[in-house]
Formats: sequence, C-alpha cells, structure tokens
Amino acid sequence: MKVCFIAHNLDIGNGDGRFAYSMIESLQRDFGVKTIVFVERGQEELLGARAFLYSKGIIRKFILNPIIIAGVIRNQKIDVIHAFDAWPRGVWAFFTHLLTDIPFGMTIYATYGTMPLTKLFKGFLLRLAYKKSALNAAISQITAERIKKLAPRVEIKVINQGIDFKKYQGQTLNQRIVSNPYILTVAYMKPRKGYHFAIPAFAEIKKIFPELKYVIRAAESDGKYFAKIKNMASNLGVDKDIIWLPRLEESELIDIYKNAEVFFFPTLYSDTLYFEGFAATPLEAQACSVPVVKTRMNSRGIGEEIIDNKTGFLFEEGNVSEAVGALKRLLGDKQLRNEFSKNALEFAKSLDWSVKVKEYIDIWKKIN
Repeated sequence: MKVCFIAHNLDIGNGDGRFAYSMIESLQRDFGVKTIVFVERGQEELLGARAFLYSKGIIRKFILNPIIIAGVIRNQKIDVIHAFDAWPRGVWAFFTHLLTDIPFGMTIYATYGTMPLTKLFKGFLLRLAYKKSALNAAISQITAERIKKLAPRVEIKVINQGIDFKKYQGQTLNQRIVSNPYILTVAYMKPRKGYHFAIPAFAEIKKIFPELKYVIRAAESDGKYFAKIKNMASNLGVDKDIIWLPRLEESELIDIYKNAEVFFFPTLYSDTLYFEGFAATPLEAQACSVPVVKTRMNSRGIGEEIIDNKTGFLFEEGNVSEAVGALKRLLGDKQLRNEFSKNALEFAKSLDWSVKVKEYIDIWKKIN
C-alpha cells in the first residue's frame, strides 16, 4: 500500500505535528506502508516529507497546492490521499482527488473541522470535501458530534488518537526536579486549557496537602493570559509553590511525567468552536503509569482519554470543588493511586499507534 499524506508539519513539539508524525512513523515501521508526505514550506522534511506547499494566498493554497501534489503523485501508484485536519488540508486533498481520481480521506482534530462550517464559502467547500471523502475520521466523539450538528448528512467515523507506547517505557534519566510530591499539567498557555480553574483548585488542595507542588509545562502562546494566571497564583498565595517549566527534551518530559503523583487537566469543552478534540498529554501521563484528573467532555460524561473511576477521575467543567475532591481521593489514598496507575498503563497500551493505525489501513483497503 502507498499513501500520500498532506500535513501542516511533522514537528513532535506541537499537537498536530506529533499526531501526523506518529501515525506516519507507525505506518512505515509497523506495517511497511510506503508514503509520500507533503508539508508546508519552511517546515522540517522529516520522514521523507517534501516541504512544497504554500500556506498563504487563496490561489496558491487552493489551486497551486493541489496541482503540485497531483503532479508529484500522478504516476506513483498512490492508493489513497490522506489529509491531517479538515481545513484547509482536507479541501486540498479533495481538489487533488478531482485532478487524479485517487480516493481521499482526512483526520479531523477539532476546531478546524467545525469552525469553517459556520462560514458561507468555507462551509461550502468543506461540506463538498466531507461529502466526497471516503473517510472522515474524527479523533474523538465530541469532534464527531459537533460536525454532525453543523453538517448532519456528513458521515463520520471516530478513530481515537494513538500513542507511541514503547517510547514511554524506555530508559529515562530518573531525576526529580523537585523533592516534594507534585501534580502536573502539560498544556499550552491558552484560556481553553482551563488554568484559571486549575490554580484555584491547587490553592484548595494545598490546604489539605501542604507539601504539594504544582509543576506546569506550558508554552506561552498567550502572554496576557499567562500574566493573568501568574497574578491569580500570587493573589491566592501559591505562586512560590508552582514550578514553571520551559520546553523540554522528550527524555526530560518523560521523567516529569513518571515522578508526578497525578496528572491534572482542567481543559474546557463548552466553546462549541474552539475546543479540545482529543488531548494527547493525559494519554502520555497514563503511559507513564500516572492517574489523571480531567474535565468531562460533555454532559454524558464521556472522557475518551481516560476511563473514569479506573485510570482517573472526571469532573464537571469549571467545578473547582469537584476537581479538588477528585485530587484529594488520589493524593490521599496510595493504594487507590497504585491501582489506578496499573490500570492507566494498560489503557495507554491498548491505544498504541500500531492498534489505531490498523483501523485506518483496514478502511483504506476497503475504499481502494
């Protein structure tokens, strides 16, 4: 089998790039799938990628990009074209399909699978792409539900994000950055990550566990929000108990995960357009045997990244007292924490990329 991929980048330092890189790497390594990968100009050409694509200009993006892709793959015996995220790359895949008659599909993360549907022209193009796509693979149930609400006739299949499980089982430095027990959050510094709920929750749980620290690995993507969070921590008297970490090497980050007591992820889902589709970091924490406390995805209590009451606890969005209660149960009960740690490891193993990629391959074989 030979697959042509269209991605923004393959940088494992950000969520989109990590997803694309990990999936393509598993296809190449575990299944021997041949790939041609296109990324945008200026990006690293990892896994044999070609940085040929334009990121700006309507004509360049929607006319030249498909022509470039089609020109390269026309005589390559490609079985399927697959795009990472619906807008704009799913539309590029659609136009490339029109030029080559090769079936195409797409992986849909979250915001850029739904937000364009609220616009007239973008919505028209994306609905056409969804209709003609042989596979619309949403990474979570909440992503699928929100697409269906805006485009009821679109067929969506949920294929959850995977994880490179073995990477988190290897040798690490085994160094603690702090001698105190700590809870951990790894997420961008954005309002939708819920830090304005995390800090008050930490302030409350620290009253129960005075030695507890809060380690935060957060890229400063929103400076004003970061200033607000730091000011909040100062006002609540916990600023000296929060350890802010810069971007880390993979081995260092794995150490940070493995030495945490609990992974805390209070992300927000109430915004119907800007939302978390499937969070990788709670899954990474579980691959390191760390139980998770995170927000419920919706009113039905779905939390696909964890198993509630087995690998961690879910709490209602913005409910600080409920979050504190969940943290208290795990931090105050070592036996329960150990039980959840074992469950978390097994759950993460079940979502190894080799398992998730097989779902894609099985579908591609049927549509070809």
